[in-house]
Amino acid sequence: MRRAIFLFTLTVVTLFFTGLPTSALLADGGGGGSDPAPVSRDPNMAKAMMLIETGRFAEALPVLEGVIAKNARNADAFNLLGFSKRKLGRYEEALRDYDAALRINPKHRGAHEYIGEAYLALG
Repeated sequence: MRRAIFLFTLTVVTLFFTGLPTSALLADGGGGGSDPAPVSRDPNMAKAMMLIETGRFAEALPVLEGVIAKNARNADAFNLLGFSKRKLGRYEEALRDYDAALRINPKHRGAHEYIGEAYLALG
């Protein structure tokens, strides 16, 4: 429990001050290229990351869907949604979410990595 609290606090502080989370889930913060990542102050993204980092993928889904409902151009949210669905074995849905992230940001390193992992899992 202490580790989860530490990770959550670290994630929130990192997101607030730099916009660059330490988690590999957002490998480039969605900024792509050399552009700085936008600072995310969305508490729902921080909550979703905490849920994912603690293995609570199913609980992260509605949180991420809410983030996307507010901002359909959030490549990080689509990437995390795909990651969560892949971890739940919902590969076809995960591929669609990674594709959405890459349509928004073709340089999103996290989405490129995880779509590859999904294809490998599917054979």
